[in-house]
Amino acid sequence: MASEDSERRDTPRNGFYCPIEFFMEKNKESGILPAEVMNISDSGLRIYLGYPLCEGQEILINDRLPNGRQLYRVRWCNKIQENFFEAGLKSLQ
Repeated sequence: MASEDSERRDTPRNGFYCPIEFFMEKNKESGILPAEVMNISDSGLRIYLGYPLCEGQEILINDRLPNGRQLYRVRWCNKIQENFFEAGLKSLQ
């Protein structure tokens, strides 16, 4: 049985704080929205933001991150408190 501290992700994540903007389309509306990257890996990101994202939704990060400008798919989104969410994004490139 694995310990509680064991890594369950395919690639390890590294702490990386960076404010970003991303582009998304929803219901024929589009916009650029702010968020903050909290950690990064070769396969994805964890971000904090002020609104929920939908699982499966695709977003494009506009900013230059160490892994480049990329398209991501939302894997999960959790409400932390009122108007404050965290989301896990998987790179599609």
